[in-house]
Parts: sequence; C-alpha cells; structure tokens
Amino acid sequence: MAYLRIALLGECQSGKSTSGNTILGGSVFNAAVYRSVLSVRHGEVSGRHLAVVDSPGWWYNRPLQERPEMDKLDIQNSVCLCPPGPHAALLTVPLHKAFTKQHRVALEENMSLLSQSVWSHTIVLFTFGDRLGGRSIEQHIEAGGEHLRWLVAKCGNRYHVFNNKKRDDTQVTQLLEKIEEMVAGNGGGHYEVDGNVAEKLSERKRNMEEHVLTLMTKTHRHRAVLKALFEGEHQSLPDVRLMLVGGDLFTRSRAGRHILQEEDVFTGGMTECVRQQRRVADRTVSVVMCPGWSTTPPSQKIKDVLLHGVTLCPPGPHTVLVNVPVCYGFSEADRRSVEEHMELLGDRVWRHALVLFTIGGWLGGRRVEEYIEAEGEPLRRILEKCGYRYQVLDGMSDLKELMEKVEDMRRQVCQRHRTPQGGT
Repeated sequence: MAYLRIALLGECQSGKSTSGNTILGGSVFNAAVYRSVLSVRHGEVSGRHLAVVDSPGWWYNRPLQERPEMDKLDIQNSVCLCPPGPHAALLTVPLHKAFTKQHRVALEENMSLLSQSVWSHTIVLFTFGDRLGGRSIEQHIEAGGEHLRWLVAKCGNRYHVFNNKKRDDTQVTQLLEKIEEMVAGNGGGHYEVDGNVAEKLSERKRNMEEHVLTLMTKTHRHRAVLKALFEGEHQSLPDVRLMLVGGDLFTRSRAGRHILQEEDVFTGGMTECVRQQRRVADRTVSVVMCPGWSTTPPSQKIKDVLLHGVTLCPPGPHTVLVNVPVCYGFSEADRRSVEEHMELLGDRVWRHALVLFTIGGWLGGRRVEEYIEAEGEPLRRILEKCGYRYQVLDGMSDLKELMEKVEDMRRQVCQRHRTPQGGT
C-alpha cells in the first residue's frame, strides 16, 4: 500500500483544516477554532495510507515579526511530525478572496520558516470551489492578477480545487494522483527535513516544557500563599472597578464586552477613556476602556488621558488589566511601551496590575504558559512587575477566575495597608 505524507499550510480561515477533513473523510481536525492546532492524523484513502499534518494558519495583514513565537515553531515542526518529511505541502488559497500583494508577502514570510526546497513539493489547493461559478480554475488564475499567477508559477503550476461542502471522493483521488505525479517528478523523493534543525527544534521544545512547569509551579504557589493568608475572608466585592489598557482596539474591546457580558458596549473607536457599568454575577462591574498606545514614547496627551481614566472609577480601579492578545507576539518594543505607559500612573500601579491574555481561543487548548515561555524575556519582565498575576480570558469560567484574582489582589493591598511597613 502506498504511503503519502501531507502537510497543510495556509492562512487562517482559508479552509485548511476542513480540507484535511475532506482528504481523510471525517471530522478529524477541529475546523471551528481560531488557531488550528499542530496535529497529525492517519487514514486509508483510495488504497493509500495517509499521514496528514495540520498547522496553525497565519493572518495576511500581520507581518511575521508580529506572529506568536509558538506559531512559528509549530510551522517549523509541522514537517517534522511526519518523518522523514512530507511528500507534499498543500498551500490552501480560498477562491472567494482576492490574492493580493499583502497575501503574497505574508505567504512568503511564513513559508520562509521552512527551507527553499519546500516549493518543489508544494501544490496550491484552491478551497471554496463552489465559488468558481461557471468559470474554470484556469480562468480564475488568469483573472486573479500577477500575485496569484506568481504563486501558481512558484509551485511549478501545480494546483487543485476542493469543494469542501460536498462529499466527492473523486476530488480527493485526483489530488492524491497529482501528489504522486509530483513525487515521481521529484525522483520519488520527499521534502527533506534538516536533521540539525529538527534536533534544535526538539531541544528547544524540551527546554520550553521544563520552563513551563517551573512557571506554573511558581504561579500556583503564589496563589496558594494568598489563599492561605486570606482563608476565611470569603466576602465578595460588592463592586469591581477595572481599567483595561494596552493591546489593539479589537482585542481590548472584545475583552471589555466579555467582562460586562454585553455586546453593545465599546463598539466604536476612541480617543478618550470610556466607562461602562453593568450588573454581572451579583456584583456591579465597572470597566474603564482606555485608548490604545503605540510603541513610541508616550506623549503628554496620552498621560492626561490615562490619568483621566483613573478618575472615572473613583476612588480608583481595583485592578489595571494589561491586555496581551495571544494571537500576536510580544516584542521588546511592546515591553518597553507597556512599562512607559503604565508608569505614567505612578510607581505603585504594578501592585494593582494583572496581565489579561485575550483571544484565549487562539491557544487551541494549549497552556498559556507555553505562550509566555515562547515569547521569552520581554513578556516575562512584564509578568514579574505584575507579581506573576495573569489570567486567560475566553469563557465564563475564565471570567469567574478573573474576579477571584481581582478580589485576592484587593485583599493583598488591604493587608499592606494594615501593616506598618505596608504604606498607603
């Protein structure tokens, strides 16, 4: 029985995971998540044994340098999950979207994570085949512009169309035949994974796992100490005052709506701080949404805006939530920007600060500590300043944990105030 190894690569929402399901004839990959999870599935199709690897997709409108390190590592590891390497890389391109210069740049950047030889083993897999209408795929390619024509030529004019909405074994069989034809044209070879690269990736993965366990242990120990310190103090805050800063407007506003359980708040752009208040889980929750900031040094206007935000929730916020979206990377420039802007609120702001990891669904079930470790020193320094207080926000259980941590922080601050060395 022939054995074919296939790696799926492409943009988010390009039909990549769904195509993996079509190839293997079942719901083996979760196509309903923000971020595809790096995984391999096996099956027998048309007299062939298949190993199919799914990988995280990328955003065409975000440069590679802003992509999470975890995603970059997964792209590199995708070709290592089917040793000794895939026979074919299927590059998914949706037919209902124009393939522009932005798409081309993003594709080239992400494919550069693999060696140049990957192009000799790549086939363009056009998805959403039902959108072709009465046109042939050749007519679509010709009308698609210079960047789409460049891509097809880059892949040696190898392409195929999938309609993932219908069960059609013929389209799968024809794809497998094209893969075998390509393999024959490559002298029967597959994409060669560099042994040194594979070993370095494996070593980095082992080191990350060790550091993740260390971080989780430290964080859990810190929370256990707090719980023991305030054991018996179960009274919940009647009102919770939160200030939400950092990150882009989309993820920050999404977090605000999630916390308040209200879809009609924080829906527009903003140049000033905005306060919204709702009744959530038997308590009054106020959220002050602050405008975003850039990685350039903060201006006096930004300082005035942030200080005004503090006055919107008198006598001040219980917690300042520092928004860090896990769908993006966290660079040294991000670290410097967070510190410079937060310190406009005074040196003591850090004792009230908590890192809020938003768009938690992007983790795909992985631990946030893996994201923290992959991003490295810049993010760890912010966590240190926040006393390793952090929370992922994705569901209702996460919201409950967030409120518990806010209450723990309030009790800890009150404890400082009650002790002679605590100050005010």
